[in-house]
Amino acid sequence: MSEAAHTAQERIDRRSVRWVKHREERYETLIAQAMEVIRQNGATVSMDQMAEELGTSKSIIYRYFGDKFGLQRAVAMRCVEEWKATLEEDYRNGVSLAELVRRSLLSYFTMLADDPEVYIFMTSAPVEHGAVAALVGESNEPLLLTISAAVPEVLAGDGVLGDARSRVWAVGMVSFVRGVGEKWLRARQEAARGDGALSAEADRALVELSAEEMADLVASMIASALG
Repeated sequence: MSEAAHTAQERIDRRSVRWVKHREERYETLIAQAMEVIRQNGATVSMDQMAEELGTSKSIIYRYFGDKFGLQRAVAMRCVEEWKATLEEDYRNGVSLAELVRRSLLSYFTMLADDPEVYIFMTSAPVEHGAVAALVGESNEPLLLTISAAVPEVLAGDGVLGDARSRVWAVGMVSFVRGVGEKWLRARQEAARGDGALSAEADRALVELSAEEMADLVASMIASALG
């Protein structure tokens, strides 16, 4: 390759790198902006309204995310990445597995309390995609990992079967956590709306609990189950 051709190729390569970087930055910016739109307009915000609030077009949103499900997945992954980063730092700092489980739970319940619309948006994938489980799995993966790690050997067993038992046990626990958390969220929303009596006396008791109290309560139940 001649020197001139080599120089031209370098310019093309630099432009390609800049374009990739620009696209990545734009992608991350759109996710952050979309989350703000969801907070302001609710989890049922339409893609038309999303585009209007973002000052762009649906075609641009779809160019980056494919469709609404793609945006939901991107929001879920943003939350997962932030969650995992915090847990990994805690782990490096020598935090015990029991405390990691509690902190995972606290992160989950805090999101339900502080960012309910974003949570509902990212876990309510369109039925036609048949992929609700994928979003739920991604959004709960940090909790799955920490609970799996906390399962004692006497319960899990050794080898591949032991790994499977740990995973199955953790999936069951996360399903329990999600059920409790979403019931707590619905009760809080119902109480905040003030549009009728809560469905049960027990729900009124749930509403009184803070995110930290919920995390401590559920963590103690998991610890008791683990023995």
